[in-house]
Amino acid sequence: MLNLSAQSRANFIDLASGVDAELAKSKPTQELETERSRQVNYLNFCKTNLTGGEDPCGEGITWKHILACYTKNLIFGSNIKNLDLRADTVELYLRAVNKLFTQRGFVEPVNFKDPRDKSVQLVTNLQKWEKIPCRREPLTPEMIEIIITNGKKAPPDLFEAAMADWTRIGIYNGQRLAEFGQRKQCEVDYHETPSGKKIMKALTAESIKVYSKKGLIPDPTKAKGQGVKFSM
Repeated sequence: MLNLSAQSRANFIDLASGVDAELAKSKPTQELETERSRQVNYLNFCKTNLTGGEDPCGEGITWKHILACYTKNLIFGSNIKNLDLRADTVELYLRAVNKLFTQRGFVEPVNFKDPRDKSVQLVTNLQKWEKIPCRREPLTPEMIEIIITNGKKAPPDLFEAAMADWTRIGIYNGQRLAEFGQRKQCEVDYHETPSGKKIMKALTAESIKVYSKKGLIPDPTKAKGQGVKFSM
């Protein structure tokens, strides 16, 4: 309205404020701002990691690999709100980046129609993870590293060492109470995944082997004070 006189602009002030307020609340405007914020998040990622002055947009395998790394970064929680994202939201971030590329005349780096695309595979893996009920991540990688480091420093028969051993078991077996905890004393129970696969819950004495520095201990009840280590 710079072409209008000062008096005419004054006449429009109240109405113009109402228009701006209304548009700010509209869904299309909010979606556009969210999309732009996601694009800025990608540009900031590139600013941090592309320290050689490379363009954040381009074509070819290099940018596909960059987008795969960006996808993993999103999953790790490096996003607008620094929160763990669901697979659907990660996909929206990637689609916003695709739009940024096409606006600059480049081909979309993430091909959602190709299941072999690295970024698509990462999103698919996250979707599979989410389908398993009651998924939790109570220990971060940093916490696990501290537990294992302290376990290595401690004598083998102290709590820290035992905790490190059980943490390792948890990492490789991924056991949760819903998957191995028995509800009955005399009947084997099963945990059923969404895909229909049944997993026996029972952990018997034969499932756990106890070792000391001298080797396997047949009777775990006599393992106290021998610097034991557990294996499954």
